[in-house]
Amino acid sequence: CSGTATGFGGGKILQVVSTHSSTIFSTTATSNTDTGLSATITPSSSSNKILILGTFSVGSSQNVNHKFNYYNGSTRIDAAANLNATDQTSFSVGISHPSGGQYFIAQVSLNFLYTSNTTSATTIKLYARADAGTLYLNRYGYSADVGGTSSITLMEVAA
Repeated sequence: CSGTATGFGGGKILQVVSTHSSTIFSTTATSNTDTGLSATITPSSSSNKILILGTFSVGSSQNVNHKFNYYNGSTRIDAAANLNATDQTSFSVGISHPSGGQYFIAQVSLNFLYTSNTTSATTIKLYARADAGTLYLNRYGYSADVGGTSSITLMEVAA
């Protein structure tokens, strides 16, 4: 054994793009709805992966679970969703507070290593749907007096 490691070229971060937003989004839709939060990256090789790092401020008008998915353009990233579950989501956020969900804002994260298999511009979007009541991004349910921010960061990872 020479003590010299070779053949470890993969895993390097080649580029990073990030979107940060304090814009308030709300929906009562019970089907997947584009939140307007997205980031776009153009991989340099189709064999490289995209590391998706998302952090979201989620509020609600009541004590419920809201559902979220990552999309590539208008196509849900099924690999990031639990297709064995009835709701087939990437993650759910349970909003609960003794005085009511409208008095709580949750800071949640979802990270996923995505294989896009392309060198074309890839736009990763956050979609959401309300379980009941109103779902909010970047504010809590009672009023816009208490808010937050959300972000999506994309990193191209060398194969």
